[in-house]
Amino acid sequence: MPYQEVPEDAVVIPALDEDDKQAIRDEVRQAATEKEREAAPKRCIICGAPATHCMRGLPNNTYCKACAKDYFKFLSYLERL
Repeated sequence: MPYQEVPEDAVVIPALDEDDKQAIRDEVRQAATEKEREAAPKRCIICGAPATHCMRGLPNNTYCKACAKDYFKFLSYLERL
């Protein structure tokens, strides 16, 4: 086998045991699940239809266009998603 030169600033990563590997897998899965939830389409808090508007400063208070028109006098009071 030929000699392989290793730079002085090379980082050696120790072998992981099965518990550490499983902990890393769990963390990755949890992060992926949270990312999927964030990417999921927002729903109207009143009727459950896909949301198009939200209250300014309150992105969790989301409304479809019909409910927004019913509950707010002007859509300009709301932010568009």
